[in-house]
Amino acid sequence: MAKIFYNTGCYKVDHTTYGGELSLFDFEEKHTIKTMADKIMRDFSFDKRCKKNAEFREKSKIINKGEN
Repeated sequence: MAKIFYNTGCYKVDHTTYGGELSLFDFEEKHTIKTMADKIMRDFSFDKRCKKNAEFREKSKIINKGEN
């Protein structure tokens, strides 16, 4: 019986989230669990703020459209 070893699919980039940025600290310094967690949470909170701003813009468009 044949087995499937590799299951490949299409890779689709998700442009709705911020992947973070690489700095010299990432290459030259040693991270601790706390510094890694802080960096991940900063990037996550940035994504959350951007999502809220996008929702607010959409709601503003609907409200402004109704006033005209």
